Amino acid sequence: MRRVDRAGLASVLATATLLLAGCGGASLSLIQLRSRASAICTAADRKLQAIPPPGSASNAGRFLSRGIGALAPEVRGLKALQVSGDARGVYTTGVRSVSAEVNALRAAARGLARAESTVSAFNSLQTRLGPLQKQADQAWQALGIPACTTH
Repeated sequence: MRRVDRAGLASVLATATLLLAGCGGASLSLIQLRSRASAICTAADRKLQAIPPPGSASNAGRFLSRGIGALAPEVRGLKALQVSGDARGVYTTGVRSVSAEVNALRAAARGLARAESTVSAFNSLQTRLGPLQKQADQAWQALGIPACTTH
């Protein structure tokens, strides 16, 4: 019961953050960017932490779908933030990398749906995710947004 309450709260916070980010269309200060991006990433991280490991090959597709379900709103939320100045390029790199991670998860899920070997799908996914996570982490670290790193 406690876990559901946290997930609901995280969802409400992420929605509120998205609404606040969309107001006025003005670019955010670096402090505002850090705060809002951190809230979005923290909400996604809570959802990811609640996903149990697949346990068996038959649960791999569901595992990937739940990961996509946690990360896709994060990407949308991060894309909605208006960033200007020196931070824009680095921020765009971070968002593009996370978006590419979601696309890699989707590709792996499609592979499993086509009866691709679970081992093969996850090996391919791991190969694709490594460089993307590294690139995203470098961007988030450069911007001072550790909540968005993969830890």
